[in-house]
Amino acid sequence: QASNANLDFFGATSLEELANSSRGALVLPEELDAFVEVLLAFIEGRWSGDIESLDDRMNGTVITLRTLYIMPPANRDDWSRVIYMLEDITERRRAEEALSKAHEVLEIRVEERTHELRESEARFRDLFEHSPIAIWEEDYSAVKTMIDDLKGKGVSDFSRYFDQHPDALRDMVDAIEILDVNQATLDIYGAASKDEFMRFMTGPEGRIAQGDFPGREFAALAAGETRFASEDVVRTLDGTEIVAYSITHIDDAHKDSWSRVITSEEDITERKEVEEALRESETRLAEACRIAKIGHWAWDEKEDRQVYCSVEGERIFGVPPGAVFASFDELLAMTHPDDRERVKTTMNQAHEDRTGYEMEYRIIRPDGETRFVLENAEVELDELGDIVRTIGTVQDITERKEAEQWLEHLAHNDTLTGLPNRNLFQDRLEQALANAQRHEQHLAVHFLDLNRFKEVNDILGHAVGDKLLKAVGATLKGVVRNTDSVARFGGDEFTVIQTELENPRDAAVLAQKIIDALGQPFQLDGHEVRTGATIGVAVYPNDGTEVGELLQNADFALYAGKEKGQNTYEFFDAEMRAALVARKSLEEDLARALEREEFMVYYQPRIALASGLIIGVEALVRWNHPERGIVSPGEFIPVAETSGLIRPLGEWVLRTACADTAAWREAGLPPLSVAVNLSAAQFHHTDLVGLVSQVLDSSGLTPGQLELEITETMMMNERDTKVVPTLRRLRDLGIQISIDDFGTGYASLTYLRQFPVTKVKIDLSFVQGITHDPADKAIVEAVIRLGHGLNLEVTAEGVETEEQAALLKAWNSDEAQGYLFSRPVPTDELIALLEVQAST
Repeated sequence: QASNANLDFFGATSLEELANSSRGALVLPEELDAFVEVLLAFIEGRWSGDIESLDDRMNGTVITLRTLYIMPPANRDDWSRVIYMLEDITERRRAEEALSKAHEVLEIRVEERTHELRESEARFRDLFEHSPIAIWEEDYSAVKTMIDDLKGKGVSDFSRYFDQHPDALRDMVDAIEILDVNQATLDIYGAASKDEFMRFMTGPEGRIAQGDFPGREFAALAAGETRFASEDVVRTLDGTEIVAYSITHIDDAHKDSWSRVITSEEDITERKEVEEALRESETRLAEACRIAKIGHWAWDEKEDRQVYCSVEGERIFGVPPGAVFASFDELLAMTHPDDRERVKTTMNQAHEDRTGYEMEYRIIRPDGETRFVLENAEVELDELGDIVRTIGTVQDITERKEAEQWLEHLAHNDTLTGLPNRNLFQDRLEQALANAQRHEQHLAVHFLDLNRFKEVNDILGHAVGDKLLKAVGATLKGVVRNTDSVARFGGDEFTVIQTELENPRDAAVLAQKIIDALGQPFQLDGHEVRTGATIGVAVYPNDGTEVGELLQNADFALYAGKEKGQNTYEFFDAEMRAALVARKSLEEDLARALEREEFMVYYQPRIALASGLIIGVEALVRWNHPERGIVSPGEFIPVAETSGLIRPLGEWVLRTACADTAAWREAGLPPLSVAVNLSAAQFHHTDLVGLVSQVLDSSGLTPGQLELEITETMMMNERDTKVVPTLRRLRDLGIQISIDDFGTGYASLTYLRQFPVTKVKIDLSFVQGITHDPADKAIVEAVIRLGHGLNLEVTAEGVETEEQAALLKAWNSDEAQGYLFSRPVPTDELIALLEVQAST
């Protein structure tokens, strides 16, 4: 049987439930152990006792029980009755265990604290002995006694007292007792032993007596300070002067007696020299800001006023020294009227977004001069996120803006004739086509080529040739209407857009006028120069509806006209489409050429002008046609580009060039970089970054050995497309990016900054004229300086004479390539050149 209290204790509702919970798998191992212990006691004749065990209650919780058991005497023969009394001692055991653990932790902490104190003393001694800073201990007890006596006599201003009584100060110095000195002290002062240092310290010329140091130190201590810091120039034992920073403090346990004073001292001579160098650097920085025309300023946003402006900032704004803007309106009044609204909007947006800003705008200085400035600023916020201050820089960029405006002009206009160049002409033609379509009108494109221009250059020289081009441009402008457009397309080619045609045949009237006008002789430098022109005409919409189509058909007509003779014009017609058929045939041959592996890669060496060594090559594709032999790249590359075949062809050239270059390196030849040309189609229709990465991995060529070239014209045409981000990703891989034919497209500085360019290649049309054409000479020399100013390497193309090479070397061009050094050659000939170079 079991009492109700027993049932409640285990959480059972009946004796049967309690009994069932104590059978089989429901019994804890600890309960069985306790039961065995009771049985053993009964067997041994111990009829009562108590045990502790873990028991499982009905709700699954385990408790610690103290069980008293008794077998009454009347039942000891048959063990028919055992009495159990139970007590839950779970919480008691937990408390005892916690108390035991607390005692253990306390003992451990006491032991650790004792150990820490011992270690602390050991660390102090270790620090004292091994510190790189000089440390010594002194006894100032006698000094304190003297100071106390003087205080008793009414002395309060000890600094003045020591000045008037140097002997008293000397007596105090002599009364100092040095207790200990570390090794760093001996090293700094050059003392061989502690005794030598102590004698030096207390001697008439010793460390303690040097300068006014002891008087300042004693006066500070007398005033109640327990710590005194000082920076002094002192002498070591050998007379060397050093700058020493020392700290003297009275140990807390001895502050009443001054019996233990510790001085630490550091040789800061080098630090002071660095600080002096820093001051000189700051001076140079200020000078650099003046040269770079960069000023800096600070603006209090809560008070809406400028609180600081550097000297250079004052010069940029043309205001007197110390002058600041009292309000934003005052600053805005100096801003150019056309820029004020933009300046206000930019600043307000920056304040609203709690960000900085960068903007260019114009100011009108008090002297009336207009200047361009570049301003960069950042805002400072308080703990609530409110703007409290704006700080920034301002740079005078007038000269740069003027240069960019000029380069922008060059980007759209021919430098020689002042006429629109090819890019601007194509833009205008596109606009004219849109207008003609809108008003259902015709327009004509005249493509003209000068006659005998090469003869003029060869016989009379390039200077006369240039003047002829200028005269032709002026003549064309005089012939056409104001609504028409004239452009120099390139070389001796000019184009005219004739708009608002009533009848397509009206274009013939203008074409004849041009021929008649250019058929007249030009008086140039005392020469009567005759040239004339042949013209091809294509009419919208009969001969094409797009820019490229009209230009191409006008070009077809031009060549058809040339076949009939000079000083004539020819309209595009159906017969000329035979040329298109031939072009289509060429496209088909190109496609088959890829399959039949008819292409070859030739390599033209690039020479380091400083050393004269081959340091790289340019990969140039050649087509060995089975019937026509070697086909000029100038013939098949344009077809490949317009047909889309340039993509597989370009990939083949890239793979071949990388594999060849890697193979040369493996063969032990001098490491070279290889330049591969890219077309716009490869950017727009190819995962170019993925392709290049895969080619480098498969060939084993390092990214730094690969150089990818884009033309300047493509750079300008594609600057707002995916070309720029793609080039940046390629550049991040470590691949070099170069601009080919630089100078032909008149790229501006802005475009060069937008592209991740590492090199520019000057077009051969400029390089070949540097020895006799002042204009070409000036352009090439300027491009080299421009490239180096932008941290770009410069390569000159088309070098054919030693005189050209000498000039380029004198102008510090980095590289050159051209027939002077080598024509493009197949792989075996290039290897032979490299082997000769390696052996010399």
